[in-house]
Amino acid sequence: MSWYLLKNDGTVYGPVEWPELQEWAGDGRIAPEDSLSQDRRSWKSAPSYADLRMEWLVELDDGSRYGPIHLMALREMQQEGSLSPATRILHARTQEITTLGEALKAATPAAPTPTPIPVPEVVAPAPVITPSAAEEKPTSAKAPTRMEWKEIARSKDHFEREAVKWRKMYEEERERAERTEKTADERVEALRKNELASTLTIEQLQRTIGQLEKKATLMEQTLAATDSNGQSAQILALIQSYQELSERYDNLVQQLTSKSQEIQSVLESRAQAEKYAAEQVRRTEEVVQREREESDLARRRATELEQSHLDLVRAYRELNDRFIRFRNAPAEPAAQADNKAGSESKVALKRPHR
Repeated sequence: MSWYLLKNDGTVYGPVEWPELQEWAGDGRIAPEDSLSQDRRSWKSAPSYADLRMEWLVELDDGSRYGPIHLMALREMQQEGSLSPATRILHARTQEITTLGEALKAATPAAPTPTPIPVPEVVAPAPVITPSAAEEKPTSAKAPTRMEWKEIARSKDHFEREAVKWRKMYEEERERAERTEKTADERVEALRKNELASTLTIEQLQRTIGQLEKKATLMEQTLAATDSNGQSAQILALIQSYQELSERYDNLVQQLTSKSQEIQSVLESRAQAEKYAAEQVRRTEEVVQREREESDLARRRATELEQSHLDLVRAYRELNDRFIRFRNAPAEPAAQADNKAGSESKVALKRPHR
């Protein structure tokens, strides 16, 4: 029965037979987060199928674990240099903790070796392969190696992680800019309220000073008309009050000027912060877009290589089947077929009678 493989990015591969899925698991082409289905409607986690033998977890340097994954896939990663023999791994079912080197050493005698496609038999002498089969062999397509598969998968994962990282940085930068803008708005609003209150106070003092000036003028006129001790004392008190109010007025004018300068400074700082935040957001969006395009390109390349590999495997299988049928066919029918072909060719070479 045919099976379908659903990758974490939404790509679906298949239909394929179960032995081929087992080979994919051993090659590391089935990730722990992938799913399998037979009807493409109900999906089940790939590591939950015991026959795939995806049962080992790798302890990473940061303390986290990756898996479960096939032991042979871990061997491929060790050969590529991604893991070392001293890497600690955990068996998902038995909770046994060991090193990768010890696990591979213990599994080497009992490890099932998948039946390889007899590629050397396909490259047989010229009389064995029929001309039609030779024409159907895809000579231009090159099967991707396991290293290429691993490199493309790592490249795609790297681009996706980079896109997530830059998207997170973009969100944090935008939130920081919003908080800064909100704080600046609140500060500007408070300063505007203080400025309004100071303006009202100055207007009241100006009115009071105007009234006192009128009273002082009236007192001076009265003093000039009548020079009595009681009136002189009142005039002196009024003049002193006028001077105090003038000083308070000057102080409030200075405070208003300082507040206005502070508001202007805050507005300039806010404009600079908004400009910087906009520039950072623009750069982050460009990086995210570039990472997304590179991730899409890597995903398309992986899909093309996957399809090329599947087509090449099918072609090898068809050629192998034809070669086996040709090798197992009786010799006599082949000779008869040769005689018949020779006779037909002789008849075809006769000249027509005129």
